[in-house]
Amino acid sequence: MTNIIIGIAVLAVLFVIMYIKITIDERKGINSPEKQRIYAIAQEVIPDIENYCVVYATREDFSLSGSGGAITTTTKYWYYAAAITCEELFLIPLSFEDGEISYSEPIHFDKDNLGMAKAKKHGYLTLYDKDKKEILSIDVSESNTKDDEYHPVNIQQKEETKEFIEISKEFADEINS
Repeated sequence: MTNIIIGIAVLAVLFVIMYIKITIDERKGINSPEKQRIYAIAQEVIPDIENYCVVYATREDFSLSGSGGAITTTTKYWYYAAAITCEELFLIPLSFEDGEISYSEPIHFDKDNLGMAKAKKHGYLTLYDKDKKEILSIDVSESNTKDDEYHPVNIQQKEETKEFIEISKEFADEINS
């Protein structure tokens, strides 16, 4: 009986510790340096950035492989500063090293180079080429906390995500028309 009580107490303490960590990370992310840097990067790349909804976006690809009874799961992660209007989307690839955020050449999408787009609930946007083959899907989440090396930022973007969801639906309608 004592072991059960100790086990429950340990679980309760672990829950409280995790809750406190998540709460602190969420508060840090409201106007975090990472969030400010993402916007600054978009501003460097896109001259009229005030006409865009700018968000932090991610992409994860899962794959399974194996032979001889062994199965390997691989997950690849990509990070973007995304800037969207009803007519175009810029994805600016991000990289993280030693606490610094850098970026590479932006990828531009619009009606001229897309065949289809699907805006899904909760901030998912999937892009297709002219042959209707999937190019990529991105995810824009309200809450991004530093959990591990694959989740490198504290960015809270609740209002921005709502705006992205609305604009991405209009963007998909424009591409699909």
